[in-house]
Amino acid sequence: MPHDFKVPPIPADRLPSLLRSMPKAELHMHIEGSLEPELIFALA
Repeated sequence: MPHDFKVPPIPADRLPSLLRSMPKAELHMHIEGSLEPELIFALA
């Protein structure tokens, strides 16, 4: 479905600041560090 709106380009000098201000996603997480040992054993 095509869109009728245009997004203006981001000036190169503003790009680093914009990227730093954007929310980040956790791309890699070890399950051992995020769960209590009791829960790990209960789920096993």
